[in-house]
Order: sequence, then C-alpha cells, then structure tokens
Amino acid sequence: MDQEIVALLEAASIEKTENWHGWELHFGTWSGVSVIITRSGVGKVFAAMIMQHLVDTYLVDRVIFSGVAGAIATDLEPGDLVISEDLVHHDMDVTGLGFAPGRIPFTDYHFFAADQTMLERASEVLLEKGKLRKGRIGTGDQFITEKGKLPELGLDAVDMEGCAVAQVCTVQKIPFLIIRIISDRADGSADKDFLTNLSLYAARSIKVIDALI
Repeated sequence: MDQEIVALLEAASIEKTENWHGWELHFGTWSGVSVIITRSGVGKVFAAMIMQHLVDTYLVDRVIFSGVAGAIATDLEPGDLVISEDLVHHDMDVTGLGFAPGRIPFTDYHFFAADQTMLERASEVLLEKGKLRKGRIGTGDQFITEKGKLPELGLDAVDMEGCAVAQVCTVQKIPFLIIRIISDRADGSADKDFLTNLSLYAARSIKVIDALI
C-alpha cells in the first residue's frame, strides 16, 4: 500500500517517477545505489505481475520486499520484524492428489529460500525497538483471523504477497529477501490491530533496508 513506501521514498533520492498501468515506479538512488521503489498492490497476482515487469524491463539485480504481516509464532508482537529464511504458499492445497500442503503440484517448488548473504546481513541489524528474527513466512490470498485454519507448515508469520515475489525471483535466480513488520496476531482482533498499527509500524524496516543497500 502507499503508506508502506512513504518512508522509503523519503530515504531515497528520487529522480523521476513513471506510471505503469496505475503503478507508480519511483527511480532514484539510495546510498549511491540505483533503486526502483514501488508498491506491489494487495495479493499474489499483483505482486507477481509487478515483480515480473520490473525483472523484464529493468534488469533487477536484487529484490527487497517489505510490508506488514500477521504473527503466527507466539513470541512475535506488533512492531517486531521477521526476515524470511524461506516462504511457502499456505493456500496452495493439492493434497487431494497426494501433494504436501504448500507444494506446487508437478514441480519441485515448495519452500522458497531467501538469499543467505542478504539474510545474514539483515539479521545483524540492531533495532531500537522491538525484536528482529529469522522465520518462515506463509503467503495466501486471505487476511487471516483464525490461525487454526492454516495448514501445519511451521509458519512464523503470514502475508498476502511475499511468496509470490519469492517464486518469481527463485525461478529467475534473482537474490531476494522479504522483511515483514508484525501488525497483528492473525486472530479475532486482527482487523482492528492491522488498521491501528499500520501507520505506527510501516516504516520500521527502514534500518534493515538501509543496511542491505
């Protein structure tokens, strides 16, 4: 969403902005590195679409994807950060044909591992507030309010875009890292917590992104 990239645009030196089918692509530099900053939109299709466009058109070298997520692990609180060890589609369910939950049928794709160099660099960042830890992120086209409905995949957090980005990057061998700020606990109060915490925590990943760049 727009609220999630405001701080990024302020941190970078934006030189120009282009429009692609309603998506604003902001071009500039960050600590001397050429960057493109854009929002993905909500859901896996939009995320994969914009990611593929960036890869095809601008020869992207690395991808950092940031935004909010719901906590599944009990030790995570709103404001904490989860950096992706790997990601999985929690709503990919072809168990009726004998495939494990989350596995993309008739392929070897199941868990999508983030770039280890980026992961280790990000994990060294010291936050002023909240904790930062590695974890597994599950992605689905659902806003989760009942954890019990999720399959057993060892998830730490849930989002609606991350694994789509991870899949595009993995197939095309582009190093990536997904950073998620916890906005809610994926329970009965998730809708209220999400709306309240979005503006409070949306910029909390800036220090990690800056360290990566």
